[in-house]
Amino acid sequence: MPPVESLPAARRDLIEGLASAARPREWEWAHAALLVAAGELDLAVQVGGKVWDYAPLSLIVEEAGGRFGGVGGEGHPVEGTALFSRSEDLHRAALALLL
Repeated sequence: MPPVESLPAARRDLIEGLASAARPREWEWAHAALLVAAGELDLAVQVGGKVWDYAPLSLIVEEAGGRFGGVGGEGHPVEGTALFSRSEDLHRAALALLL
């Protein structure tokens, strides 16, 4: 994961509220959504994705008991920014910070 500061301004502005409330963590060995599914991350935000990027990851996270959605509240893969979380409560809290 690149540091939040290295993201383009529009993407940084989108997640700034959430990044200030959470402790960002760098990783390299797997997609962040897979780390959420494995219980190694509580929450992951992906910016700029396409439907085909999110479709398989959303299923994996939800089958592992987590929650997936677009930042507009969609519960299915959409183009743009997506949120992967370990629980419904955490998902709602994160969405509130993103909106």
